[in-house]
Amino acid sequence: MKNNKTVMSLGQNIFYALVMIFGLQSCNNDDDGEGKFQGCGLERTTYQEVVDLEGTISYFDGPDVYAVRYAPEPEEGTNIDTVIYGILCDLEEDLKTTGAVVVFSGTLKNLTEEETNLFEPIPSGTELFVLDHTKLELKP
Repeated sequence: MKNNKTVMSLGQNIFYALVMIFGLQSCNNDDDGEGKFQGCGLERTTYQEVVDLEGTISYFDGPDVYAVRYAPEPEEGTNIDTVIYGILCDLEEDLKTTGAVVVFSGTLKNLTEEETNLFEPIPSGTELFVLDHTKLELKP
């Protein structure tokens, strides 16, 4: 009978130890922003000014950001498959609709390599920027 209590006690101790280990791990895995895009409000170099372009609202789950997606008119000697995403740092709630067609203007600003890596894998021809928009409205 004593062996039975010892086995039960050992089993309970192992169970409690596992609960503690997994409980502590879940505390360490709290969302601390790691893997999320945190580059809003930073000073950046300008890539290009854009005026009255048409694009589509997209959402990136991993970095947790919305962006405007558009395909620029191909210029001579450039890739016709280029797609540009302008990350939106201050998107109004009523525009947070994936697939919504918008008209926008503003400044495309360069990302760091570290920030770009948050969006991997990035399809060939895709370019990522922060869009400091001066105009962003649903297409009528």
